[in-house]
Amino acid sequence: MLANNLAVMYWFTYDDQGALDWFVAVGEVRVNRIVFPELYRASGGEFGPGFDPETVQIEPWGTLELDLDCYGGTATYTSSEEGFGSGTLNVVRLTSIDQLDCPQ
Repeated sequence: MLANNLAVMYWFTYDDQGALDWFVAVGEVRVNRIVFPELYRASGGEFGPGFDPETVQIEPWGTLELDLDCYGGTATYTSSEEGFGSGTLNVVRLTSIDQLDCPQ
């Protein structure tokens, strides 16, 4: 979470060929929803000593909306990249901070 009702999102995953896929976006917080109107995909990177910034490509990928409560929610995406389409994924809270209440 950032100031001024903004949030940053990083998503580290893999494509269908097993190559690293990194997504990044800045979005606006709207009550229990975070809207990311521009989601970018970074590809060509490698973790560790083999990292070469010259091989990283950053391209627009689509949009993302997170609808969240204290325990999880949904991630709804629309991709402008062929093969991804659009859809909704269920997300689950994995961790919490002791003694930090979640507002209902």
